Amino acid sequence: MATKWGINISSRERGTRIGVGLAGIGGGLSLLAGDTSSATWTVIVVLEVLLMLAGLGLVITGATCHCPLQRRGPRSACAPHPEDRPP
Repeated sequence: MATKWGINISSRERGTRIGVGLAGIGGGLSLLAGDTSSATWTVIVVLEVLLMLAGLGLVITGATCHCPLQRRGPRSACAPHPEDRPP
């Protein structure tokens, strides 16, 4: 998948981002399905939703091979190697 931003994450980081992101989304969904009788239920739900949003952000940056925050940093996480390009 070619993007207009360019690739700035390696294939290893791409896989890690997608895996950790999916784990975060799954964890947030499984926590939401749990007990809702707690007195601090609202705070817990907000934290679970934030966990799922963070996971979604990781999945999106992994799928597009571009992280806007890394572009602002002092270095890129990868050199443009042919094996790091998405299929």
